[in-house]
Amino acid sequence: MRSSLYQTQDIKGKRVLITGASAGIGKACALLFAEQGCNLVLISRRLEKLGEVKAEIRELFPECYDVRIESCDITDPSEVTKVIDRLGKTDIDILVNNAGLALGVEAGDRIPINDVFTMFNTNVTGLIALVNGLAPRMRLRNTGDIVNISSVAAFDHYAGGAIYCATKAAVDAFSNCLRMDMVDTNIRVIGINPGLVCGTEFSLVRFKGDSARAKTVYDGVECLTAIDIADQVVYSVTRPRNVQIAQMRSYCTQQAHAKYVLSRK
Repeated sequence: MRSSLYQTQDIKGKRVLITGASAGIGKACALLFAEQGCNLVLISRRLEKLGEVKAEIRELFPECYDVRIESCDITDPSEVTKVIDRLGKTDIDILVNNAGLALGVEAGDRIPINDVFTMFNTNVTGLIALVNGLAPRMRLRNTGDIVNISSVAAFDHYAGGAIYCATKAAVDAFSNCLRMDMVDTNIRVIGINPGLVCGTEFSLVRFKGDSARAKTVYDGVECLTAIDIADQVVYSVTRPRNVQIAQMRSYCTQQAHAKYVLSRK
């Protein structure tokens, strides 16, 4: 039985919007928030995958919370606007900006420019578009949580990660400035910075479908999992309202830097 000395926040009935919710950390967040009794708005480019996530939630939690799925490419501001318009007067209590990706490991002077645009538009511009679209309503209600999923790559810079590291550094900078911009409100801006996470599509996307190469990233390492990071997200938003988790950095136990990982192969 939990101690009554420290009262956490009950988020049952809160409405949570999660981007990149069709797999990985986004899907794990959807499951844990559903377990907390939240209503969900799940966003991804892959509507069919979102349908599978919704079905899994219904099976695990037959009390059947409100689960809404929306297809949206967040790199296109017009699509973000359309989704927000479709939400109408539906208030979002918790925004989880999870969608993000890395493409390739080329040197900074050799990265295909289209990959540069895709990474910035997904990791940075799309995130900002969601905040700009939803935070004004939070301001009107003077309440809400904005959770931005970044990475230890925001400060653990490494060769082959020039653009990905730059995008995550931008996410952290945006979060820090937004927190200052929101300081006269009851809105919390939360940053989550995971280290090596397995069981997601991150490396498969980074290596453009090369599953054998993607597998080598995690060989012999007891990594963090998507559910570990989702747990951190839920932990952050269930703190009492006087507590704002500005940044939560986590590594797996055999990791000390984005690229300093002990393999036990």
